[in-house]
Amino acid sequence: MTPQTVLGSFVRLNFALAFLLIWSACGVSDNRVKSQQLSSLAADCEAGRIGRIELFHIRSGTFFRASVSPENLERWSDYKLNVRSLGSVNERDLISTLKSAVVTTSKVQAYLRWGIAFYDRNDAARVRTIYFEESGKYGYIDNAAVCFESDVAEHLKNIAREAFR
Repeated sequence: MTPQTVLGSFVRLNFALAFLLIWSACGVSDNRVKSQQLSSLAADCEAGRIGRIELFHIRSGTFFRASVSPENLERWSDYKLNVRSLGSVNERDLISTLKSAVVTTSKVQAYLRWGIAFYDRNDAARVRTIYFEESGKYGYIDNAAVCFESDVAEHLKNIAREAFR
């Protein structure tokens, strides 16, 4: 065997292992429930039952010794923005993003960077919270670890960036 053949085999093996690791991290049980939670949230937005959105963000270059859990994200966030009216964000994009979301359960504990909390019309209770890490692949819906199979996180980050302007 030549060194190139050994190196090629090694690269293919590492690629296959990485694929299996990512594939196994995204579970298949309870998936319908997670997607339904976001569809339900979209329906609440459309019906005017969401009164306020709270956005959390930690800058990319910030590092912590501890994991950035949902609780820590809210506690340590560099930026926190309250959007008092859904009209302040692109509501149509938000609703279509939530409706089209494909979410699976995950075993990965994401190193979170973004969070969006949705509050009811009376501002009395949180309806749903979505958290995700920088790449947008992994995160949480409320406190359940999820894998975002669609680009829902990228759309939500863009909506959040617009709100921070």
